[in-house]
Amino acid sequence: MSITLNDAHVVHSGVAADPDSELEFSTISLRDYMAAEPAPPAGVFEIALVLAGAISAGAYTAGVCDFLIETLDAWEQAKRDQPGEVPSHSVKIKVVSGASAGAMTAAIAASALRFQFQHGEPQLPDANPFYKAWVKGVDIGHLLNRLDLETSDQPIASLLDSTRLERVTDDALGYRGPPIARPYIEDGVRFIFTQAGLRGIPYYLNFRGHTITGLRMSAHRTYHSFYAPYGNRGRPRPDDEVLNVDDATDPALNHQGWRNLGNAALASGAFPVGLRAREELRRPSDLEWRYAAVAGSYIKLVPAWSQFVSGMAPKPPQGYYAEFVVDGGAMNNEPLDLARTELVGLLGQVESSGGKTQRTLILVDPFPDQPALDFCNRDEKHKGDLESVCFKLASAFKSQAKFSPADLARALHPAEYSRFLLAPSRKPDDPPASWRLPPAPMASASLQGFGGFLDESYRRHDYLLGRRNCQQLLRFHFGLLRENPTFIAGDAEANAKYSHEMENRDEFAIIPLIGSLAEPLPRPDWPSKPIDLNEVVDSAYLRAKAVGKALARRRGMSPRMLTRLGFFFFGWKLKQVVRKLIADDLTAKELPFY
Repeated sequence: MSITLNDAHVVHSGVAADPDSELEFSTISLRDYMAAEPAPPAGVFEIALVLAGAISAGAYTAGVCDFLIETLDAWEQAKRDQPGEVPSHSVKIKVVSGASAGAMTAAIAASALRFQFQHGEPQLPDANPFYKAWVKGVDIGHLLNRLDLETSDQPIASLLDSTRLERVTDDALGYRGPPIARPYIEDGVRFIFTQAGLRGIPYYLNFRGHTITGLRMSAHRTYHSFYAPYGNRGRPRPDDEVLNVDDATDPALNHQGWRNLGNAALASGAFPVGLRAREELRRPSDLEWRYAAVAGSYIKLVPAWSQFVSGMAPKPPQGYYAEFVVDGGAMNNEPLDLARTELVGLLGQVESSGGKTQRTLILVDPFPDQPALDFCNRDEKHKGDLESVCFKLASAFKSQAKFSPADLARALHPAEYSRFLLAPSRKPDDPPASWRLPPAPMASASLQGFGGFLDESYRRHDYLLGRRNCQQLLRFHFGLLRENPTFIAGDAEANAKYSHEMENRDEFAIIPLIGSLAEPLPRPDWPSKPIDLNEVVDSAYLRAKAVGKALARRRGMSPRMLTRLGFFFFGWKLKQVVRKLIADDLTAKELPFY
């Protein structure tokens, strides 16, 4: 079955284009935001997954998700088949927040979690939706294609061709396999995708005075949230779009929510200018559930849908709020805040003690940052000239978007179990004395994160590395102190059996590795296939040339005029420069080419 995204003009689940096929949401009770969420009962541990932006390194994140699902499935099966022999506590995935490639991977998970599928490197690519989408799905040739320019009456939406991404998303959300009930998601899962709105949510700050003017502002750091009631339990938030998970067995049921999910994920991954911005039509009421913490309390932020003055309430627009949105990673690349709010509430804190906490966040970040070491020295590289200021300003915007005083304060706690990081590492289990840190742990790290699109072997390496690193986290680090109420008293022997490799000997593993999943996964071989740079550069030039001609036609200019202006005359020089930039970076990453 296929879910067509191209005709999904993104309508909210409340008022879809075809009301007769819409879900009956009137019977679903909503779950309002709270200052603090109730604590899990004894024997239950709650997880929030945070999937950071990754560009082409989404293959790494996909590998992580694949191994995590495989491990949880094996554990649940062992609890049914071998009661008393394996740990009997429960893990629940409560929320998955994602940015950019992380959002696209989360969307695949939202659909795939309803079905059984092969794990690892499948014999047939179609047997694993993560592998098919991220390893087999998108290549540089697809992005440099010209399918989006074939229709002359369509506007030029991006420098790269986004057509293939839409087809890959369509296939991923249309995946079908044998249905399966997974206990670790039976209470429902919330999926939250960060987005950068180009129009913004309007707000207005009124001041007392002799005029009726004030301070107008808009919020562009936003999100789109969905709720998947897998076990027909749990309740969505008021601003969630509810997904119909029952269409797994009844193809005739409505798919509008899944189309909206796909569009929202593509929007979160729409690298600015490079990939096509996506239009979303949202109910204004969905955008009114934003809060700010003030003096130990919280207030609801009310959008100013129309200008108003003191004593007058804002009036929402009729129908839907239309907005084009782009890469969520541009403004919130590691959405820890959204996941934390869902896990513990607007003002709640994730307990950091390993003996007490029953909740945590796992951040999957293919490109984590290293501590800066040169801030005590004078910045000799930038002299305040125009070029330096422009580059530093762009870097400042990016860094400020990532700055979180709340997370920084929590990081100062000496015993921190409230969050775990899963990041790329090619370090051997027992590194020899001659081992050295590689130039990059992932092939996708080349070309500022776009390198994975150069070849399937790059993405395959990163996918398998994600699986290996996930195993290492669960095997050595993802644990709690033995007295933690998550662990059931009668399971001490079983917990000890599956925790003998924990780095901290006073900890039990939160998620045990069952059977063959405990056998160390090998490091994937570093890609050795040489890349044909001439083919890549030629394709890039043809794409640029086609975009230039299309822009000229839409501006009433002829391609000949562009030629006279030198637009194409220096094409050979441009290709030389681009080839050298790519070659230098691949050389630094020890990736072969010719």
